Amino acid sequence: NKQVIIYNDTISIYTNQAKQYVDNKELHLLGPVTMINGKDSLMCQNMIFWYDIDSLHAFGNVNFKFKNNYVQTDSLIYLKTNGFRGYSFTAKNNSKFFDPKYVINAELMSYNDYSQNMILNNQVVFKSEKQGAKGNYINVEFKDSLIKNMIIKDDAYMYNNHYATVNDNYQLFKDEINGGIIKANFKNEFLNNIDIYGMAESKYYIVNDTSLLMGLNEATGDTMNFRYNLESIENIYIKGDARGVFVPEKGQTKLDSSLIYQAHSINYDIKNEMTFLEDDVNIKYQTTELISNIVDVNWINNMLYAYSHDSSYAKISSQNQKPMIGQNLEFDLINKRGIISLGETKVRDGIYKSNIIYREEPNIYHMNKSIYTTCDHEHPHYYFKSPKMKMIQGERIIAKPLFLYIFDIPVMGLPFAILPSTSGGRQSGWLMPS
Repeated sequence: NKQVIIYNDTISIYTNQAKQYVDNKELHLLGPVTMINGKDSLMCQNMIFWYDIDSLHAFGNVNFKFKNNYVQTDSLIYLKTNGFRGYSFTAKNNSKFFDPKYVINAELMSYNDYSQNMILNNQVVFKSEKQGAKGNYINVEFKDSLIKNMIIKDDAYMYNNHYATVNDNYQLFKDEINGGIIKANFKNEFLNNIDIYGMAESKYYIVNDTSLLMGLNEATGDTMNFRYNLESIENIYIKGDARGVFVPEKGQTKLDSSLIYQAHSINYDIKNEMTFLEDDVNIKYQTTELISNIVDVNWINNMLYAYSHDSSYAKISSQNQKPMIGQNLEFDLINKRGIISLGETKVRDGIYKSNIIYREEPNIYHMNKSIYTTCDHEHPHYYFKSPKMKMIQGERIIAKPLFLYIFDIPVMGLPFAILPSTSGGRQSGWLMPS
């Protein structure tokens, strides 16, 4: 009948109609229904209540408040436990779970209080003050009141909010990642580690130790790993067709345009301002392009160090200039100066080789322990040799002194010589020496 009241020492129930099934120790309540237990409460349209085990199934506009948590859903199965929260539950259709530290939306959510594990399915949205996640499947592992691990699948997406200073203004920025699967680990209340598997994509803002925004980096790869220290990204490792672009914040770095890069693997040590690229490395900045097997980048002094563990070579080229090629290369991105070891170039039918090539200006090169020959044998039959050469590209090469060798025997010497380096004829860039 209308306005039925049922109560015992701890629970009070208000409803329009109630039926008791003694054998099953259950009540069928037709509502609306309101259940109150101390400071906890549950409201719904209809309910089945198993009073011997303090468990229930609520239907229709369910609003459930228990301790610091609040659940809204169309259908709720509640089971009393002796675990941390004191209950396990399954919520179906238009479900929301509220905690003082986060909010969860999902079509289906199931929480096991004994394992402290929550499974979320279909259009899942997870939001906290600083982090958020989306996907069609999320598995959340708790350690009491704190989140310990999170696995996101099917349109996996995650973001992390943080602040940085731009033009003396403290602004909010959002780092974003997505991929096939995202696994996140938390330490206390902070992100500790994130792994992304399958078509990984990321967008993150680089902030220095004084909270100044340094720039925006966007990257893709087969897999990614982010390591955090409190709220800041400390290290990023990308593997498998790793590609990215860094857009510097104006006035905060010496770079004044975007840097485009790719490699098989990239290890970005943000804390120490170093980047390590390995296998099929390609870096483009303004009109300069570097190709190498291995490249280390020091962002403190903007130096590139290209080298190899095998017989491959490094090549750097700029617009309207012949590329420099050698086994080891050091290059200053800002000043456009560099040193290359064991380099070789061809000018017309002549071949120039050098142990070390130093680029002073865009068109001026200094060569140490160099030779010049028109013999194309691996070990030339004759050649000119000089301890020092200076090449003004497109004009001339100055050598002093210069010695003529035939079958590695010195024949004659000149204190000073000028060799041609003009355009025309057959020419190619700096080549690996044999």
